[in-house]
Amino acid sequence: MIKQRTIRRTIRATGRGSDSGRPVSVTLWPAAAGSGILFRRVDLQQPALVKATLENTRESGNGTILEQDSVRVVNSRHLLAALAGMGIDNVCADLTAPEVPLIGGGTGPFAYLVQSAGAREQDAPRRYLRVRRRVMVEHGGGYALLEPFDGFRIDLEDAAGQAGSGPASYYSPMDFTVVPFVSEVQGAFAPDGLQNSSPGSAAAVPETRNSGCREAFLKQRLLSSLGDLSLLGRTLIGGFSGRGTGSVLNNRLLRKLLADDSAWDEVVFDPDCRGVLGVIPG
Repeated sequence: MIKQRTIRRTIRATGRGSDSGRPVSVTLWPAAAGSGILFRRVDLQQPALVKATLENTRESGNGTILEQDSVRVVNSRHLLAALAGMGIDNVCADLTAPEVPLIGGGTGPFAYLVQSAGAREQDAPRRYLRVRRRVMVEHGGGYALLEPFDGFRIDLEDAAGQAGSGPASYYSPMDFTVVPFVSEVQGAFAPDGLQNSSPGSAAAVPETRNSGCREAFLKQRLLSSLGDLSLLGRTLIGGFSGRGTGSVLNNRLLRKLLADDSAWDEVVFDPDCRGVLGVIPG
């Protein structure tokens, strides 16, 4: 079976909180199999855990808030995307504030941080959520969609409705079955104040004559969607696409998917990728 993974050693980084503007530290620790991604607020008198799950998300005008037992964590998308892209299933992240710090403005620095920690397998099967049929949500001219795909792929459209794979686009879709994640995060960034997004704000791509700058911004939008999708708590097998979508709309899509048992199933895989070992009832 393909096994779950955690980081091999503890790592720490300090950045600036986009909400507070103050220095914030995050320390990543290995976590036991089946733990998932846990945030621990060590700034509180009594440190408290917040698990990164869809059930613990709360909608707001500024994007997704994680909340458990009245304890909140904000601005988690970049770190969640890095952990998902690097194939880390279980980790505990200590925070010295209610928010995950910005480190270099995007997902890339977190990915390199996780890469430097290394990874180790754990004695438990990795669970995959396989999309069985098309599911879609719409809001304010934008949409988010999941559909069957043999692997994992994200494809976004820009605000003008130009497909990411079209010749006029500034960027390409990401197919993580063929391109290493670290290669995809190179050059991606998220300008200050645009770390999270409401359903419509993701369409606000900066106008610039510098196509490289625009491409980097759009790529970070795509990576942020990966962070949202990781809240399923399982590795996704399927194709995600959208236009004008942000964390709120993405979360609504995941809730609609899970509400329909016929739209997905949960599977574990053979380590040599010879096929599915078993289907776990949803």
